[in-house]
Amino acid sequence: MGKFFNWIGGDIYIPVLWQAPLLESDDKLPVLVMSHGIGGNRTTYSTFCCEIASHGFIVVVPEHRDGSASMTYLLKDNMRGTVVELLKDHECGLHRRHTMHKSHSFTEEWQSFEHTDPLGIQWDDYDYRNKQVHQRASECIRLLDVLTDINDGRSVRNFLGFHFSLKQFKGRMDMSKVAFAGHSFGGSTCVTTLGQDKRFKVGIMLDAWMHPLNEELCSKVTQPVLILNYEKFQWQKNVKQMSWLQSDDVDRTMLTLRGACHQAISDFQFIVGKAFGKLMEVRSDLSPKVAMDVNKRATLGFLSKHLGLDGLDSGNDVLTGSHKDVILGTTLDVT
Repeated sequence: MGKFFNWIGGDIYIPVLWQAPLLESDDKLPVLVMSHGIGGNRTTYSTFCCEIASHGFIVVVPEHRDGSASMTYLLKDNMRGTVVELLKDHECGLHRRHTMHKSHSFTEEWQSFEHTDPLGIQWDDYDYRNKQVHQRASECIRLLDVLTDINDGRSVRNFLGFHFSLKQFKGRMDMSKVAFAGHSFGGSTCVTTLGQDKRFKVGIMLDAWMHPLNEELCSKVTQPVLILNYEKFQWQKNVKQMSWLQSDDVDRTMLTLRGACHQAISDFQFIVGKAFGKLMEVRSDLSPKVAMDVNKRATLGFLSKHLGLDGLDSGNDVLTGSHKDVILGTTLDVT
């Protein structure tokens, strides 16, 4: 199927290297956690995440296990052994014992997308989605705990093996500059997480779906939040609920990307041609490259402003709505 999609005009490649080492530097790097939407997974936003990483961020993408991911799995140990090596120290001639755990085999524990019809509930059942968004938030908070352990040099199990050492991240993450971005359901996950954990300093809501939230949840958010909407997806009720985040004291900039569909942040818009992409509703008339450039510049500009980062694109024309494809506020009548 991949060859077929590529044949009809898509591009399935991104300029990255598998398990490339962290850039050697004395600098501490800011952190961005990215939460996927319904039917997404950890690779859905590779283009966006790699763009942000290329500007000096450590980008971390969880795969949610609330039933909203397209398909996800964990690796479970079947058997473990202990390997003890005697290493000779050539400087002093002594031997040191080095112990490591070696996994002999794994079992993949798969979890597929959870359809609501067999559960006897509506797709947009509030209680069901609200429960999911709280699980998603707890996963992101746990993720930040793990990142803190890695940054502090504590031992964390690495299922990718020893070729990609987590030790290279020790002391390299600036845990005072942690931000959260989320698309669609990930946008409401952003709100819930920011309300529960103030270690996340800034939020980026990318075409957020507000239905799983309520006014009380939104009132707990005290951090700056960028609300970037896509014109083809948003509707009156959803944008009205975004007013729950309005504040006179904290930056809550709302922008609308003209002509953009809901997938204007995902990889889907790149891997199919224009005609087929519009048929599948993963592309609109707006060029995917233009959409990604606006997403990138808006995100970097907002993070630069509120995390105190130097050397990044300020995105001033985007954040003020003077960019030709961006509107400050919304195109919808919410009066």
